[in-house]
Amino acid sequence: IIAVYPNGAWGPGKLFTGSAASARAWQGAPYSPISYTQDVVKEIRENLCVDTARLYASGKSNGAGFTNELACTASTAGIFAAFAPISAALYPTADSNTQAGCNPGRVVPLLNFHGLADPVIPFNGQANNVAGNTTYALPNIDTWRVEWALRNGCADGSSVVTNPFPNTSMNTWTCSATNPAAVVHAYSVAGLGHSWPGIEGYDGGVTAYNVTTVAIIPFFDNHTLA
Repeated sequence: IIAVYPNGAWGPGKLFTGSAASARAWQGAPYSPISYTQDVVKEIRENLCVDTARLYASGKSNGAGFTNELACTASTAGIFAAFAPISAALYPTADSNTQAGCNPGRVVPLLNFHGLADPVIPFNGQANNVAGNTTYALPNIDTWRVEWALRNGCADGSSVVTNPFPNTSMNTWTCSATNPAAVVHAYSVAGLGHSWPGIEGYDGGVTAYNVTTVAIIPFFDNHTLA
């Protein structure tokens, strides 16, 4: 496994002024994260021995929101075989139709974990943040998951519900009998805050399992680009 964690260089920050102006950024505003990701993948392909049919994208919070953007964009949905956004910050709108602009160009294997007690990215969404700023509106996580299932070809929003791990329910959408990529695996974790599910925890509680080893890697292992 080769894990790549891009780290922005110090530069002019889009949202900062004064002494805070030097914020993490890979370029000056306006930013082009899709192009940046394509450049990173190009660098990996040219310098490392990789199976280009087995590239995957995952992230937490804003990183998960960007993972969702990669999945929604045809030029990058065709680069990565599967996607795993965790505790996803799905700005900028709580409008359930926000995903109307999501056009991956193919069915996309998607895995998602989200804590039911997440105070930062509420599971049920929000119209605005505590300051009343609608820029931070968020969709209902279940609604967003169903939208992915419908996009992957499911006839309706119904799913199979199981309980694979302690305090964790799983909704599975299998949208094709012939295309294994047409799936959505969505896990809801009782009592978990804004966290990457794991036994060590970080900022939102712990779980009895490590999501990376028990769910994400096995999910990725099941999917390759055609």
